[in-house]
Amino acid sequence: MRLVLILSTINFSNTFFYTIPFLIVLSILVFIHEFGHYLIAKLCGVKIEEFSIGFGKSIASIKDKSGTMWKFSILPFGGYVKMFGDQSPASAPDAKKLSIITDDEKKIAFFYKKPWIKLLIVLAGPVMNFVLAIVLITGLFYFHGYTTTSNIISFIEQGSPAEKAGLIKGDKIIALNKKNMKNMNDIRNYIIFNVGERLNMNEMVRLQKLKQRQLLL
Repeated sequence: MRLVLILSTINFSNTFFYTIPFLIVLSILVFIHEFGHYLIAKLCGVKIEEFSIGFGKSIASIKDKSGTMWKFSILPFGGYVKMFGDQSPASAPDAKKLSIITDDEKKIAFFYKKPWIKLLIVLAGPVMNFVLAIVLITGLFYFHGYTTTSNIISFIEQGSPAEKAGLIKGDKIIALNKKNMKNMNDIRNYIIFNVGERLNMNEMVRLQKLKQRQLLL
């Protein structure tokens, strides 16, 4: 009875709504990470036996011409690349296989590669994640831009130095003391680092006309 009451309080629709996108995003991140290992390993002549998204029993798989088994596994919380000579997805060496390996097979086994090649293969995964992050952030800024505050005054507080200086709503501050101001962040930062100095708003647009204002903060 208690179990039934607990289950009745769980919103399964919301759980499903958040879980599925999370698993999709996680799978993409895992694929990019593992593909880094895969790509460098292939370039260095290492044979890849398995490329898996997830762990455990395989639920879908296909083998390519090079002999690599690409598969989705039942537990989608990670992934791995199993190279020739590995005993497990963790790249632990298979002692039995390595004891009878031929000279030709040594050339395609991760275990027998030079230390700097092994290092490249190991680092390739994290590097691919950094590359993905850079690409995503660059794309976000390129297509969406970033949030900023306009340098057009939208409100003047009564009794403030700005009001006493004659500023009104709608004024666009282009420069302070001959320094260009692109947005309100530039204006705020300049005022913060120049407290007590007289600010000459020598370039301010009001109704398409340049105005001169001086303000002591």
